[in-house]
Amino acid sequence: MSKTEKIIIIMAVCFVLIATMALFGCKATVTGTTGGAETAAEAQKYKIGITLWTTSDTFTVQMGDGWTKVIKDAGSESVTLSNEGGKEVDNTRNLISQGVDAAVMCYWDPNLAKTSIDLFNEKKIPVFSIDIPMPGTVFLGVNNYDVGTKAGNFMADWVIKNWDGKVDLVIDINSPTEGPIVAQRFQGQEDAFLKKINYSADKVERQDGGGWADGALKAIRPILAKYSNAKKIAIFNESDACTQGIKTALEEAGKTENAIIMPLGMPKDAIHLVRDNKMPIMGGIAFFPDKYGEQGIQQLIEIIKSVKAGTTLDEAYKKFVKDTMDNPETKEYLSQAIYVKTEVITAENIDQYFPEK
Repeated sequence: MSKTEKIIIIMAVCFVLIATMALFGCKATVTGTTGGAETAAEAQKYKIGITLWTTSDTFTVQMGDGWTKVIKDAGSESVTLSNEGGKEVDNTRNLISQGVDAAVMCYWDPNLAKTSIDLFNEKKIPVFSIDIPMPGTVFLGVNNYDVGTKAGNFMADWVIKNWDGKVDLVIDINSPTEGPIVAQRFQGQEDAFLKKINYSADKVERQDGGGWADGALKAIRPILAKYSNAKKIAIFNESDACTQGIKTALEEAGKTENAIIMPLGMPKDAIHLVRDNKMPIMGGIAFFPDKYGEQGIQQLIEIIKSVKAGTTLDEAYKKFVKDTMDNPETKEYLSQAIYVKTEVITAENIDQYFPEK
């Protein structure tokens, strides 16, 4: 074999080796890219149902919009329905028929909620219950006793500073139908307030306001009439809606300057109540409903993946969400829970959290 022929053969072998390496390199790159694309596409397959208490309440709508955004940002799809008018069960069947992989649910009626949750459980569909916890779900909402404690402490400190620590009347406009967990919101207010203020718990006027403005208005009117001479009144309540109803009753009775009350929740249409800095509202507790989804989406996606891999709902809940309750009286209602961020808001710090545009 001549020297020229040897050079040609060597060059041919080198060419084959280079081509082979390039081919395998391209294949490896394509495989890696394809694998990544498959993973992304897999994540995009999730469909998550959202049900709201009503579409006429700003807090609820903000919460739902926040969830819709983070679900979309996670590459998934959302379906939103309203439970208003007792549609919990109908909406559950609707979402199941649409093939949802999980549900974020606002329940109001405990009986309808149980039926609804049973239907989801039969299909191994994870459920997050919002603000009102339900057995067999992950609770996402405020730590009610902590929120109540913050409100009670704020009002007590205000009374100490402005009324020499004395009150003529303490009113609790509560909502027993919402169960023992929400009841902790009222208990926290009462415990914290009475720890600092010399007022007997037996003298607290308690009345069911139903959780909404009209109910709170009707509940407090006769109490204010009964104690028409009261000049220093502390009022515990559940939400911004209740605050609005109570504020209306105080205006009717000419007692806005004789009372203190704190809105709890502070969606965008209630922020002005604190910013105005006028009696009876000297501060509030913000729940940031538009941020609920941000604080729950990661755990929900992981639970969906785990269930699809064969884990039971209960096991998946326990794996990805902390068991926060050690109270045997409430264990039936609340086990796995994600507590959202809350803050005490006053006229002094409101621009830090809700800057004017």
